Amino acid sequence: MTSSRLREPLMRLHSAFAILALLTVATAPAAAQTHTSTVGFNAGPVLYSSFNSGAPESSLDLKPDLGFVGSLQYDWYVARGVLGFRLGAHYQRLELDWTNGTREIYAYAGDFDLLLRPIRPKETTRVIPYLSLGVGLTQYRLGNGLPTSFEAASALYDGDESAEFSVLGGIGFDIVTGWGWDEGAFLIRLEAQDNYVTSSPFVPTTGGGDFSGIHNIRVTLGLHNSMGLIR
Repeated sequence: MTSSRLREPLMRLHSAFAILALLTVATAPAAAQTHTSTVGFNAGPVLYSSFNSGAPESSLDLKPDLGFVGSLQYDWYVARGVLGFRLGAHYQRLELDWTNGTREIYAYAGDFDLLLRPIRPKETTRVIPYLSLGVGLTQYRLGNGLPTSFEAASALYDGDESAEFSVLGGIGFDIVTGWGWDEGAFLIRLEAQDNYVTSSPFVPTTGGGDFSGIHNIRVTLGLHNSMGLIR
């Protein structure tokens, strides 16, 4: 039920951004795309794989409902705008079925990404594709305290909120708008990125070891402001 409540407003948000992007490309005058950096905010849905991947086949699947992610990003470019680096901070809200009912999860993540633009942007470029690859840390806010188990899912939470290592990869597009602030143009950013957290916050109730890592796929839209010019 929560998933369906989230899905409708998220779909409306993405539709509005998509229409805005199309209008922007159709009407925007040529603007300089050889900027040295951008800063902005992205938001959208996040889709998770199971938190207990590798559990016995009879176990319940600990897979959260469709969640929400909001991201702050700052990136800067070298090599005439082809190569970039990015710092990202992310907030996620999820809901997961647990032994005593639905459990609300908040996740915080930070990462450092390498950005590669296959085509060097020029002053007349309106759509800039890019690839991203990075590393980071993710922490799931499940609460510090006594261990709690979910026998039906063969999962145990040991009560320790620790940050887990993650690797990221994705693809995105920056779309130039006809508007700007100071000397920079506003960009609409569409991005899909898979954040693979290498360890689950849960462990098997029997047999020891660990569950497999967790994929969370973010599909976001955002508005960014470009700054500076590469000479």
